Formats: sequence, structure tokens, C-alpha cells
Amino acid sequence: MADRDEHDAVARERGTVIGGQGRRPALERAALSNGMQVVFARRAAVPAVSVRVSFDAGYAADPASALGTGSLLLQLMDEGTTTRSSTELARQRERLGAQIAASASADATSFQLDAMAPNLAPSLDLLADYIRRPALGATELEQVRAQQLAAIAAERSNPQALATRLLYPAIYGAAHPYGRAPSGLGDSAVVSKLTRDDLAGFHRSWFRPDRARILVVGDTTLAEVTRLLEASFGDWTAPAAAAPAKAFPAQLPPARSRILLVDRPGAPQAFIVGGQPLALTGKDDAIPLETANDVIGGDFLSRLNTDLRETKGWSYGVYSVLNDRLDRRAFLVVAPVQADKTGAALAALRSDLEDYLTRRGTSASELDLASASNARKLPGMLETGPALLEAMSRIVTLGRPDDYYTRLPERYRTLTAADLDSAIRGKVDPAAFTWVVVGDAAGIRAQLAGLGLAVEEVKLPE
Repeated sequence: MADRDEHDAVARERGTVIGGQGRRPALERAALSNGMQVVFARRAAVPAVSVRVSFDAGYAADPASALGTGSLLLQLMDEGTTTRSSTELARQRERLGAQIAASASADATSFQLDAMAPNLAPSLDLLADYIRRPALGATELEQVRAQQLAAIAAERSNPQALATRLLYPAIYGAAHPYGRAPSGLGDSAVVSKLTRDDLAGFHRSWFRPDRARILVVGDTTLAEVTRLLEASFGDWTAPAAAAPAKAFPAQLPPARSRILLVDRPGAPQAFIVGGQPLALTGKDDAIPLETANDVIGGDFLSRLNTDLRETKGWSYGVYSVLNDRLDRRAFLVVAPVQADKTGAALAALRSDLEDYLTRRGTSASELDLASASNARKLPGMLETGPALLEAMSRIVTLGRPDDYYTRLPERYRTLTAADLDSAIRGKVDPAAFTWVVVGDAAGIRAQLAGLGLAVEEVKLPE
């Protein structure tokens, strides 16, 4: 196997320590003969290995006319391959002590194997069969279709899910890859009509070796796992057709500050979600902005939650968040409130945001609390195999240096209140927010009328 040894020697590249010299494993890199990239971190505390094969796909890859395709495909892939039925898959996973799980975010679709180190070779063969050769059976398709339609119906009865289904297309635009339900479930009218050919076409276009990256954490070596991956994935060749690309527009629709009202007659609570897309991508440095978000709404002791929950008693919990997206990220505020306080709560949210952004910036105590809290979370982000795998994924996907988490404590220690204020004041603008309110319109309309915002009553499409 001289050619294999030479390939390993040429392809291998040792990275720097992920979380501190002598305390965290180094990232090492290799490539399979078909070009698939492998990133590895050794963790030998237990005889187990986790492997994540991640594709540049996700819900943003769904065709605009076929939302829900990726989600339906992932469910169907769990129902067997061309060589193994779903029962055989389950039995072999149980015999090997292996678990295989598929998941998707807006930007990526991933398949993760958690296996015992002595059974890694047959477990990888199982993973490769699962990813590369799904059966996509007709009977199983109807079963998972019914499950997804039920999930869509359940989502439409959930106030927060309803609100985000409206908010995302409102702030990103319906044609934008992010302008769709963030759950990825799609719309029932579309999911009802998706065919096996639709799913097979999506699989063929988006799940291909030239769009994949393999991350490995566990009790093995880079040389050994590369050899095993070569046996399972090395003969996988990309289609001749060019890989598809997601169409992210350079410009988003002009911001329209307004309220979208969804009627839920008799609801005792109203659900408020508001936000705006930012001039910020997932690869940009957002540490000061994310820390500022902790001050205004990202922590239990934040200003928004303290005001509406602790002081006014109108909500069980209010928070703000920066969503995770590779292209344009968004700043969101989420507030379930008493129905009879809907208008006052929305006014308070806007006032608290405006106050933080213009008059009363970050205090010294707020800076210390947010920075210290974030620094304390860092060790737990690297302690376990799954946590380390997730950290590796963020490093690789977002183009961070291998020692990114080593540097973070110092970043948090040196942040100033001015850093936080500058970061959020340069990005977030409450005057550009779209607000969605889900509740009993009969009791809410009059409360919203005095806020100075246009109110549009809307219904979600089926």
C-alpha cells in the first residue's frame, strides 16, 4: 500500500490546537483520493468515534417552487437503502452499537455516525450506504409525507412557528433562500405533490462528494480513519454536471416598519416576533455584537426580559437573538405576552431597544456580566466529543483559525462597553423592524392602532 502511504503523507496537514496548548486536541487534515476533505481531532477518553459528513445544502437549497423537499428527503432516507431495508438498517446499527442521524440547518445538511471504535469500519460502510444509496421507496414516501404534513399542521397551530413563517419572507423577501419557514418543513400544498423523482433529483444535485466535508472526533488516528473513509467513500465520483448554487441576492427588499397581525380567536396570549436582516454574514466577526445582544435580550438578566418579565410581569420570558446564517444574519426579538398587554408590550420593546441604541448604552456591570458569562461557557463547548465536533464544524464552515476558541477568552476580557455599543448601533435599527403579532385580533387591533405603525392583517398560505 505504498501509494496509500504516499497519499496520506502528502494530504495530511497538522493544524493548531483547538482549545489551548496541551489541553485540547489539534486539528489534523487529510483528503480522500476523490478530493473529499477530512478534518480530524483525536479524543481517546472513550473507545468511540463520531463522524459527520456535511454537505453545502440545507433548507436554503430547496427549490423556490418546492419548499420542504430537503426535509422530506431526509425522512425518507431513514427508510432504507437499495441494499438494506429500514429493518435491516436498524438491526445492523444495533448490532454494531452505532447511531446514524440526519439533520439540516438553513445552510447545511449533515449525516452523523456515532460508533464504537472497534466497529468503525463496518459502521462507516453503513453510513456510506445510507448517504449514497437511499431506496426512496414509494410506500415509505407516502408514510413520511403524512408525517411531514402532520408536522406542518402542528407548526401552524404553534404561535411562534406561525410568526416566524411570516417574518422570514417579510424581512428577507419571499424569493430569498432564507425567506421561508425556518423549520424547513415547507408548505402542505407543495409537500402533498412532491414525487420520488423530485427527491432523487435533489439528492443527486446536492449530496455529492465535491460538496461534502467530513469531520471526525474520537479514539482513532487520522491515518486510520482516512484509510477507512477511503474504502467507504473514496470511489464516490461527482456527477459531470456542475454543482448547483444557492441564489443569494446582493440586495434585500427595502425595510418596511410595520405590524403583520395573525388572528387566533380566543387566544389568551399574544406572540410577538420582530426583526430585521443585518449587514452581517456568518463569517464576519460578531463577538462584540453577540455580546451586546446578551445585554439587550440574549440573557435572562437582559434589559428586555428584566423589563417585561421581572418588572412589568407581562411575559414569562422575552429574548433577542442573532440567527445563524452563512449569508445575511438577522436580529430577532421574541416575546410571548398577555393578550391585554400586547400593545403596551410592543411599545416597551421598541422603547427598550431605542434606549439601548441611543441614550443608555452598555454599563460596566452589564459588560462584566456578559463577558464573564460567555467566557465561562467556553470549556463546556470543548469537553465532550459531540461538543468538540460542533466546535470543529463552526471553525471549518465559518473559516475560523484552528485556535479560534483559544483566543476567545482574551477577546472577552478585552471587550469594552464602547465596543458593544458601536457594534450594535452600527447594525440594529428598530425603525427597520417588521413585527408579527399572533393573537386574538378582536382584542388586539385597538392596542396596536396607537403605535404609529401600519397594521396588516394576514393569513398564511396552506
